[in-house]
Amino acid sequence: MKCRCFLIAGVLLWFFGGTPALSHPLQTQPLRYPHIAAFDQNFLTVDPDETLVRGGLLLLAELSCTACHAAPPIWQDRLAPRPGPNLAAVGSRYDEDTLWLMVRSPQYRKRGTLMPGLFGSVEGDVDKVEAITRYLSTLRLPAKPLPLGDAVRGRLLYHTVGCVACHQPATDYLPLGAASAADLEPLSTASSPIALADAYEIAALGRFLLNPHKDRPAGRMPGQRLTEQEAADIAAYLHIGRTAEKAVERTVLQLPAQTPERGRKLFIQQRCANCHLTDQSMPHRMAKPMLEVKLDGPASCVATTLAPGTPRFDLNELQLRALRLALHQVQQQAPAVAGPDARLDWQLLRLNCYACHDRNHKGGPEDARAIYFGHEQDRYPPSLDHVGSKLTSDALKQVLHGDRTPTRPNFSVRMPDFGKVIAEQFSEAFTTADKSTK
Repeated sequence: MKCRCFLIAGVLLWFFGGTPALSHPLQTQPLRYPHIAAFDQNFLTVDPDETLVRGGLLLLAELSCTACHAAPPIWQDRLAPRPGPNLAAVGSRYDEDTLWLMVRSPQYRKRGTLMPGLFGSVEGDVDKVEAITRYLSTLRLPAKPLPLGDAVRGRLLYHTVGCVACHQPATDYLPLGAASAADLEPLSTASSPIALADAYEIAALGRFLLNPHKDRPAGRMPGQRLTEQEAADIAAYLHIGRTAEKAVERTVLQLPAQTPERGRKLFIQQRCANCHLTDQSMPHRMAKPMLEVKLDGPASCVATTLAPGTPRFDLNELQLRALRLALHQVQQQAPAVAGPDARLDWQLLRLNCYACHDRNHKGGPEDARAIYFGHEQDRYPPSLDHVGSKLTSDALKQVLHGDRTPTRPNFSVRMPDFGKVIAEQFSEAFTTADKSTK
């Protein structure tokens, strides 16, 4: 049996170029700031304040600032918070060490995460982390089994169905049209992190890939219309050479036992329930309204120096500048009146639709990613110009969530499934915007 395992490992080592750990997508250069793709792609350090403020408004919404700091009524629709992951079955997805590390320091465990760090070195913080971990570990709903996955097929699927539109391609994979690695352009935009895939229980990872909306209701991770076998294959590929990290600090400290009941109370007290759903109803504890937040106040998340106990997002300088501009605007003036096309543009920006599609000369995949999309003559996804005039509202719903999947010869990337709620919102937005411009 041992020889057979070594043989399989040797085959995989040969197939993945001799150094699978270095070529795997999970080995991409870690980010040092919360990654919001639409912000990175559309806003630069050279932008003037009047341009960058829009990026700050995007950050206010995508970082879910209004989940704790209520926006003024006239801003609430524009700045609706992005829902956090559903934690109803998180204890079935991750082991306790992974949960502990994510609660203790999200930016360490998952570089690029939007989740803020809530605990520092204050006495008693690690006990709180332990209690919340114990509570989260009780939230269990075992995943149904999937077929045995094939990592070789999973590698091909990962690079062809659309994952690399947002996530890191492997350095050992050559897409159609590239004779060698020298033909590949370096990516100019950062990739969305998938640094927790190694810690997922593999059946749960496959089930997540089948229906991401169940665990991630925000819709930023759409489904790729996979079969059970395809989901199992990609999960197997993402698990090649992966081992979940152990919480060494937790072991060394030999923390006193905590109860799930205390963890649940702390989960509410730390305002985790403001962003995350569980299988239980919980009250929200709001912080100061956005109108009362001072840019450099003692509890401000956008202060130049953070006070102990303040949520830490590890913002980079550009993000910090943009957020401060946006917060000042929200506190000083009403939002500009937005017509149907502007409202649609805001939705497309928040859902990162511009990573694949263009509309009104904006967006579309960068060339370094487009090479993975298909043959050269059919490499770019269709433009969204006038799509609300070309398709009925029902047809749009079917395209975004349903059985009607657009097919194009020589084009391997699949139109993602964004779920029922987003499909209904977008179908109405497209129809309204394009009818208004006739």
